[in-house]
Amino acid sequence: MVQRVEDEQARSTNAEHQLTEMKNILSKQQKSIHEQEKGNYQYQRELAETTHTYESKIAELQKKLEGENARSNAAEDQLRQMKRLISDRQVISQVRLIPDFLKTGSQ
Repeated sequence: MVQRVEDEQARSTNAEHQLTEMKNILSKQQKSIHEQEKGNYQYQRELAETTHTYESKIAELQKKLEGENARSNAAEDQLRQMKRLISDRQVISQVRLIPDFLKTGSQ
């Protein structure tokens, strides 16, 4: 009977050690998970900030591009108008020369 009691005490002591070891392992795992969660939160925050920065820069560049396109279109319109004006003046100049040509040609 004494042997049984000693065996039970040994098993009880062994179970307590195992329980203590499991508690320590659980505690370490919880700390590890907490650290990972902190790291994930930091990463997500930095990712959100970076994404916001890039989105802002893209929006800024799109506005600049729209402005450049508008200026380019305006410059092309002015160029077309100038070409039309030059062409019209050349025609007018040639029409003015016709009477002189006719006078000199008929003599």
